[in-house]
Amino acid sequence: DKGQMQYGQQRIDGKWYLFDKNTGAMKTGFQRIPEQNKTCYYNDKGQMQYGQQHIGGKWYLFDKNTGAMKTGFQRIPEQNKTCYYNDKGQMQYGQQHIGGKWYLFDKNTGAMKTGFQRIPEQNKTCYYNDKGQMQYGQQHIGGKWYLFDKNTGAMKTGFQRIPEQNKTCYYNDKGQMLYGRQYINGRWYTFNQCTGALMN
Repeated sequence: DKGQMQYGQQRIDGKWYLFDKNTGAMKTGFQRIPEQNKTCYYNDKGQMQYGQQHIGGKWYLFDKNTGAMKTGFQRIPEQNKTCYYNDKGQMQYGQQHIGGKWYLFDKNTGAMKTGFQRIPEQNKTCYYNDKGQMQYGQQHIGGKWYLFDKNTGAMKTGFQRIPEQNKTCYYNDKGQMLYGRQYINGRWYTFNQCTGALMN
């Protein structure tokens, strides 16, 4: 009945609204719906919102069917990107420590980055696997060996000692291990063809 006051969740003219269970007042903004274990957002007309929404200067993502606010890693196929939303539902940017791993998200789009990435403010290049996780130690990437700092993940170049393999290797300015006879800083060196170990 159009003349009766509405309470709770109501579908009106194809849109979902939420009315206070006691007063019937239309609700707007972020609203928790405990019986459905979800948080939704209602615009200033009281209508539930879906998909990507820019609210208060932050990006949020709401399920396209249920309107539930999403958190954690989320794939946005129409933009071909994966983003991360914190427990408040806000898209995250830059370096983020999540579940004990470091990730890097684009400073403008929030897209999770993979592969080799330069972090100018820390003067380092790091490598992020296909899950977006920073890698450490020796890594075989694209048929080449690289070495990343065990603490910072920074790609190493130049002569590097690998104590656990009892060898010294050389990594060029692209971070790639060199093999065989090499002319470095005005001097010839020989590295094992298989292991890259500096030979005496």
